[in-house]
Amino acid sequence: MGILHGSWLAQGGFFVWGEIYRFSKRETTPKKQSSEESTANSDESLHPYAMHPGELVEFLVEKNLLTPAALKNAPITDRVVNLPSYKSGRLILPFLSSQEVTGDLHKPWKITGITLNLSLGKELLKALPLGNVATGGDYWGGDLRFWSHVYRWSLDLLGREKFVPGVSTQDQQVVMSWLPLLDSALDQARLTRFTQAMPLICGQYQAQSLNQLPSEILLDFLAGSIDHHIRQIITDLPQPRLTTPLQEWVQGLTTNNSTKNHLSPDSDPAQRLTALWQNWTAPVQKSLVTSSDYWQQRQAQGDLFRVCLVLIPPSNEVNQEAIQEHKWRLEYHLQAIDQPELLISAATIWPHDSERLVQHQRTIVAPRETLLRGLGIAARIYPAISDSLESPRPEFCELGDLEVYEFIKAR
Repeated sequence: MGILHGSWLAQGGFFVWGEIYRFSKRETTPKKQSSEESTANSDESLHPYAMHPGELVEFLVEKNLLTPAALKNAPITDRVVNLPSYKSGRLILPFLSSQEVTGDLHKPWKITGITLNLSLGKELLKALPLGNVATGGDYWGGDLRFWSHVYRWSLDLLGREKFVPGVSTQDQQVVMSWLPLLDSALDQARLTRFTQAMPLICGQYQAQSLNQLPSEILLDFLAGSIDHHIRQIITDLPQPRLTTPLQEWVQGLTTNNSTKNHLSPDSDPAQRLTALWQNWTAPVQKSLVTSSDYWQQRQAQGDLFRVCLVLIPPSNEVNQEAIQEHKWRLEYHLQAIDQPELLISAATIWPHDSERLVQHQRTIVAPRETLLRGLGIAARIYPAISDSLESPRPEFCELGDLEVYEFIKAR
């Protein structure tokens, strides 16, 4: 029974390889050698259970994941991956996907696979089912299953039109591309969950020189997938006649030629376009994925908190008059996007007038402004909050039974 593995490579391409149990003569008894010799030769050990390229192509075609024509020109590549391993007598072998990993022995193994371009990588992920399958149909590893879910997230962003025509600086070039817009709490939470759920092996596939973090690998694929999908749709549409720099921008956003989607940063069109775009996107700048280190930038800026409203029912701890009037309290908090259980109450925030507030080893930048901005948005959805905002330091508002019902409906 073969198992497919693979991951997006931050340097471009989707690496795929197959695992199948068999006895191989390539399994050799490790020789006694010095630590320096061991380090020098450790990367040369071939993975004994990796499919040969021909077997991998046959497996992909047999499972109707990709066609022979699509795989014809896909390059065969090697990756060195540090995998959990174990000793069997005098042999050192990698664990199979079906085996329970025990011990802490890891060894570099050379794996031969196929590197697909972004288009073929998306076709593969689209062909993988998400739900339960019949017995014998579960032939993909946890790494591929993870990327199939990320691919579905990119489709969800496209369906909700969560993208913006963008201008960003990459490798000292002004690049024009379609950028993901993560301006909702739902997508910020998904980004956090996917970053935390990425299998460790996905980082092992990357070039060691890049030292990519999970969030960088994830966002590199997400941005590339969205940009590729939109270009495929609009590439043949007639282009309007515009003046510079908008003409260069539209051309860069619609072409599939990578040499025509960037400008020299010193050119007049690039400087004018960058200034216009930054002014236009100013309200959503913090939600645009302009680079793969977007998540690190937001963490460094302490910009990972949102307003959270907590409804507290009447209890014996409050005065008897409030119980008789059925007064509920709607308390105001800041909530960590990536750690929903972490709540910072307004009562904690207001006494601190500094630009940064540190709570539970987390830093909140401009906590007062963040709280008021979020409450202002919440008041548009639920006007009952508005009266409490007349207070210089709003911490909560009181609600009757009918107002609580309206609040729950407003959610």
